[in-house]
Amino acid sequence: MKVYARFYGDLERLVGVRELQLMVAEDATLRDVLMVIDSITGGRFAKTVLDERGEFRVSSYVILVNGEVVRSLDVRLTDESSVAFVPAAVGGRRLLVCCRNS
Repeated sequence: MKVYARFYGDLERLVGVRELQLMVAEDATLRDVLMVIDSITGGRFAKTVLDERGEFRVSSYVILVNGEVVRSLDVRLTDESSVAFVPAAVGGRRLLVCCRNS
């Protein structure tokens, strides 16, 4: 299935693009998508957004799936899902509305 990943702030610089279109398995989770992005960045993405236990750094980053904030990397995605990775310092009402409508 097709998933769109969008990056903001320092994460856009880390990945090198604003958006990626990824093909993932039908039963893919957010963690699966994160690992695909990590392989594209040579292991730098996970080191940046995950803590030492492999959990998402919720104090530093926000993840939105189809415009909704999620806290678990085990969220199942659907075809054409949009995932936004946003540094907490970049967030705010205007950005969340932007992500929800795109």
